[in-house]
Amino acid sequence: MTLHGGHVVVSRGSRGIGLAAARLARDAGAGVTIASRSQEKLIQAEQELGQVHTIVMHITDEGDVGQVFEGLRRIDHGLISAGTMRNNGTIVKNDGSSSRVVTRVGTG
Repeated sequence: MTLHGGHVVVSRGSRGIGLAAARLARDAGAGVTIASRSQEKLIQAEQELGQVHTIVMHITDEGDVGQVFEGLRRIDHGLISAGTMRNNGTIVKNDGSSSRVVTRVGTG
């Protein structure tokens, strides 16, 4: 798999694992879009990484997620580095509805 020349979207990419993934993708020659709910942290990430596109998005807001993916011309890879699980955060008890929004919009 090569990232060079592709486009990577990183949800919650303004810090932690998401920011590290965005940096690696950028260093590998990909165009990078970072989506996060904090405009302030997005500004910091953009200052740190340089040429990346940033957009405010809350992962649990279907409208936000839809706007991000509808506004992008090309998406080769996506990383969801955060989200909200229902049922007290227990993944085995989750019916998948909270993650289905992202995958439906991202692949639909």
